[in-house]
Amino acid sequence: GFQTRKLSCVPGSALDDSVDDAEGLYVAVERCPLCNTTKRRLTCAKCVQAGDFIYFDNRNAERYADKKERLSQLKFEEETYRKEVMKAMEEKWKADQLKWKIMSCKMRIEQLKEAICHGNEEKKRDSNSLLKHQEENQKLYRRVSRLQEKKEKFQKHNHKLRELVEKKSLDLRNCEEHLASIRRSHILELTKVI
Repeated sequence: GFQTRKLSCVPGSALDDSVDDAEGLYVAVERCPLCNTTKRRLTCAKCVQAGDFIYFDNRNAERYADKKERLSQLKFEEETYRKEVMKAMEEKWKADQLKWKIMSCKMRIEQLKEAICHGNEEKKRDSNSLLKHQEENQKLYRRVSRLQEKKEKFQKHNHKLRELVEKKSLDLRNCEEHLASIRRSHILELTKVI
């Protein structure tokens, strides 16, 4: 049980009456420092209310009020530490979130780099293929140009040949007509001679 040290007692208060009427607060052997008697209730309500009492066996000389104040201080420190821990945890959570975002951004950057490299390779292949097709088209164009030139040459040559054939044919007809005229004249001369 606890024993109290009387500082100042004001009898007649409501707490005084409630403590006087309370059961189970008898002290069997030790004398109560409030009333200096045995087997009496702890009647000093103000001392009890103020927490001005200690263990009867003197195992701990700290007053109840001091214990209560220390407990309040410990609770305050606990709450302070809890808030600090919560704040640290929140900051760590935010830091983890930022790390995760950074990691996600890095992964996304790597994927974009791979996509860009793949796109550059495809572009290079397409450029090479386009260049090859352009070279083939140029070759075909040059070949078509040469064929067109040959065609024009053949057409000119054919035209010249046609003109030459027509001229030769005209000459041939003229010669045939001349020969026919000579033949007729020779036949007339022969008929006269005969």
